[in-house]
Formats: sequence, C-alpha cells, structure tokens
Amino acid sequence: MAVEIRPVRIHEIDRALELIFADAIGMEKHLAHKIDNFKQLALREGYDLSRQIISQRQGEMIYSGLFTLQEGGTAFILTANPAKTHPGDGEVFTAAVQATQRLMQWATAEGGELLQVLLEPQDIDRERLCRRCGFKRLADLIYLTRSLASPAPADTSPAGISWQIYDAKHHELFKSVILQTYHDSLDCPELEGQRDIEDVIKSHRTAGPFEPRWWKILLFDNKPVGVLLMIPLRGTEAMELTYMGLCPEVRGKDLGKVLIKEAISVATASGARRLTLAVDKRNNIAYHLYLRFGFSIFLSRIVFWYSSRWR
Repeated sequence: MAVEIRPVRIHEIDRALELIFADAIGMEKHLAHKIDNFKQLALREGYDLSRQIISQRQGEMIYSGLFTLQEGGTAFILTANPAKTHPGDGEVFTAAVQATQRLMQWATAEGGELLQVLLEPQDIDRERLCRRCGFKRLADLIYLTRSLASPAPADTSPAGISWQIYDAKHHELFKSVILQTYHDSLDCPELEGQRDIEDVIKSHRTAGPFEPRWWKILLFDNKPVGVLLMIPLRGTEAMELTYMGLCPEVRGKDLGKVLIKEAISVATASGARRLTLAVDKRNNIAYHLYLRFGFSIFLSRIVFWYSSRWR
C-alpha cells in the first residue's frame, strides 16, 4: 500500500516528536515530560521543530525524523525507531530509510556538511537504519563528570608553563595549535580534515555562552603546545570541557595533567558545580587520566556520521 513521505505540518509536530522519543517500553508515562524538556531545549537553542520528515500510511504517521542545524556546519539527526512502533513491518522500515535520506538531503541543503546521530549502545534497530542510510560508525563516546566540590590535586606543573587567553589578535594562533593537536589524535581521528578549522572554532564558540577567558593556549617554554576550550552548558550548573589537545611533540610529558588541572580551576572559578567532558573509548590514555582526576562515567553513546564530502 502507498506510503506518503513529506515534511511535517505544524499541527503534527508533537505527534512526530512522540514517535522520536517513544523508545523504552513501559516508559510511555514519561513521554510527555521528555517531549516538554526537548521543546524547552529547542526554544533555548533556536531549533526549528518544523525541520522534520514523516512517513504516513493510510492516515497513520508511522515514522518521523528531525534535524537540528548547529553553527559550523554540523547537523544532528534524531529518528523514530520503526522496529518499536511496527516490529517486523518491512514496509515501515523501508519508508523510514527513504524518509531519513530525504531528511539528510534537507539538512545538507541547509548547510549541514557533517551529519551526526547519537545512539545508545543497545539501540540496534536505529543502528541498522543509520547504516542503510549511508552513515558510518565514528566512535564510542564515554561521557564523564566530576564534582567541583573537591579541588584539583596540588599543582606540580613543570617549570616553564604559561597560558595565552583567547582574543581576536591570537585567533590564528588558536587555529594553528588546534590543527596541530589533531595530528595522530586518538579522539575521533576520522574527523581530521573533514571540516574547515573556522567551522570547528565556530561550533565550539556557539555551544554555549562564550567568554574568551575560558579558552587558553598552553605555552611550554614560551612555545604553544596545547589548547583548552571550555564553555558552560546552558540550563545547567555544569561547565563542559569541549576540547583539549596536545601537539604531537609534547605528548607523553605529563602536560595532559596540566591541561586537566587548569580545566578544573577554570570551571571552579566560573561558579560551576560540575565539569563534564566526552572521550573516545579508543583514547585509553586520556580516559584513565580523567579517572585519576576524579571523573566518573555517567553516559555512553555511539556516534554515527555522514559527511557531504564523501560524495
């Protein structure tokens, strides 16, 4: 029977969101709360909730997908789980693939050069959908958090450490150091060269309220060797360490500890109560370093990605 695939209409937005967020069996009573929280987030972040594609069969909405466009050319895609709403229905799954591909085309046309989907580790059905649509598995991310009630360990930084705070006249320096830290990185190495560095910086700057004093270059004997980028998480009492990295020539010299200590100090001085970050599961050295500094796991996600450059 015919399945209609089209953009959502304004009066259908809430129903489309119900399909996206109705994941866990037995959790339906929390669905309205989840949708309300997401709509508040969308209002704060300026997400356009009409950027949805739905599939409809005999007047019934059987699938929906949404994309949110970020500064810097990244778009996040959220999808319904067709295997939950219509288990074993091949026609619904095919319609979900076609609708998601339409959504990807739309997101790309709006400027999304890098499309990402974040999945829970056990979300096999959505993973199958992503793979059918051309997404590749990028990384297993481990999300860590640390209370700032306890201070950072005593400062044992080596001599010769200093910091350069971000400002317009040092913009090129920040670009240069960030690019150097990407070389042979164990955090999502597949992303190297996939985005223009200006877009990368723009995406970090707009992730939350930006203040230059939260972005720093690490100098060792007056040579720039690392970078620390931090930003508060909107609507929370947490600060996020969005990126930190060292240039290849200084790795293995305990300067990662210097960056983490500074991140804890910066977050504490900002008035935040927690510091959060995400690390690629493959980056075993960084992961265990965070644990030694009092971080603990609170979430894990699998990242799937699609780049318009692949075409």
